[in-house]
Amino acid sequence: MEPSFIHHETVLAGLKEIFNGKTKESVTIFDPSIKTMLCLIPLTENGITLLEGIMGIGKGVSTRAIQKVFFKDQKIGLLQCDPDKRQEESLYETAVTSNTHYNYDKSGQLTNTQQEYDFDPRAMDFVTQPIKFVNEANRASKSLQDTLLRLFQEQELEYKGKIFRSPNPSITIFDQNPVHMQNDGRRLEPALEDRIDVKIPMCAPSLFTIIATQTIKTSDKTAAELPSLLSYVQMTEIYEDIRKVHIKSEDIYLLSAITQLFFACKHRRDIANEIYNENINCKACSFDNGLCAHVKYPIGQRFIESILKFSKTKAWLEKRDTVSIDDIMFIMPYALNHRITLQPETMSKYVDAHTWIVEYAIPKVEQQKQHCLDILSKYQQAIAKPASSIIEEMFKYSRQNMLYLNTLIDILRIYANTSTRDLEDVMSILETQPKDDDFQLLEQRIKSSQTFAMPTDKKPDIQVICDTLSTMVPMRNYEKILSNRESIETLLKKYNERKEKTFKFDKEVFSKQVFPEFVNLGTTKNKTNIQESLTTDVSFTMLSTTITITHQNDIVMVNLKSEKPDSMTKITSILEDIPAYA
Repeated sequence: MEPSFIHHETVLAGLKEIFNGKTKESVTIFDPSIKTMLCLIPLTENGITLLEGIMGIGKGVSTRAIQKVFFKDQKIGLLQCDPDKRQEESLYETAVTSNTHYNYDKSGQLTNTQQEYDFDPRAMDFVTQPIKFVNEANRASKSLQDTLLRLFQEQELEYKGKIFRSPNPSITIFDQNPVHMQNDGRRLEPALEDRIDVKIPMCAPSLFTIIATQTIKTSDKTAAELPSLLSYVQMTEIYEDIRKVHIKSEDIYLLSAITQLFFACKHRRDIANEIYNENINCKACSFDNGLCAHVKYPIGQRFIESILKFSKTKAWLEKRDTVSIDDIMFIMPYALNHRITLQPETMSKYVDAHTWIVEYAIPKVEQQKQHCLDILSKYQQAIAKPASSIIEEMFKYSRQNMLYLNTLIDILRIYANTSTRDLEDVMSILETQPKDDDFQLLEQRIKSSQTFAMPTDKKPDIQVICDTLSTMVPMRNYEKILSNRESIETLLKKYNERKEKTFKFDKEVFSKQVFPEFVNLGTTKNKTNIQESLTTDVSFTMLSTTITITHQNDIVMVNLKSEKPDSMTKITSILEDIPAYA
């Protein structure tokens, strides 16, 4: 189903009002990339955005403008973070009602009074409103951040036995000043930070930006207020329409491969302890992909979802029904900059992670993009149509490129599992005593499978891989493939040595390929029978094997019988190379 671009013109008009500085409530943004990202905020369903920058550069103003133009019937759910406030104080309020009970004796005289209090907890607007604003987010206490994490995960909170549900869809905007500019500031908890889809660094305005902004704000000709153009109901229609924007599977594969350039490492940094990680010597590594040495730790995979989510919004805003790889590359720095921890040496050379990604990482990614496409292609070929040549190429390139090496290791794992299934299939089918043509099909299928595509002379190469990665897993998978392969070959050979076999050929194939072979193998004694076999059902003996040939319309059946299976080997080896009747 294609997007209809419902309310598209109204959205464009609203964004123009907000970010072109036409009213006193609007925001002046001269950086086109930042402006584009800010335009995506109200349109991204359940998007969570962090605006970071110094005080007074429009973070709160942007949020209020978005609410007024796009959510005219809803309030901003404000969460003012304070390290001294408990989560109960920040998210809930309690309405207290008092009831007085008067007790009388039988004569009607008042004996006593009893006071009862009813506590009714209620969620504040931050929980119940579809547009949420977390002010000075990094000042929030750990308990409050943990509660926010639950809210974003489950779309609801429980307090004093009551469930408070957040509207779905919604948008959430965090803002914070740079951590080093606050006495009580700190980084957000890693789990909550990873829930934030994108971080937009909002730089301090230049001199001429300030002049332009103040000119607009102080002019008597500037309109005082922004217009209210869309309601929450209309925004939900837009979100539903944006869901219809397509993302090509090949672009998702490419994005997944590209992002691995940041984290591909021969060491298991994701499970390594801190001391081990600190002592990894990236400068001595032979696998130089250009990026991984700058990144201290790997991260989770949620950022891929964030990139795709905002890429769909960008495509819709530009009135396209399909996300492009350019959309993905545009969103990538904003989805990664708050999640990546750079090495100290790299951090000392760049203002922040966002600048490093834009100025250094993205150009490197562009250089490696063709390698990523090649890796994906080889992987798909190796899985879909196994060929030893593809595996040989993977071994060749994996000596210097970590992505090729990781892909080869994945292929080894998949082939090991497949070879086990192949062995089970062969054992199961042979137990049923298949017919000769069924056996031939089984043999063809197995010998063209992943089990037989793996070269048998790669133990030295696998050992190098194991030494490089300090793990024997690749060798175990390789040995499993070879062991299963040997077992399959033994089973096929043993079953192939039966005392009777039948082959089925097309009449033309029999006359052009089978008959000449019988003529070459035959003797003067059975020459006449061989000649008659072209048109007549015959039976004769050759190489201690009784050969019976029968004709059924356009099919010729060749049955071999011998008490000495070894004596049939020469004939069967010839017939097995000739295409059987399908």
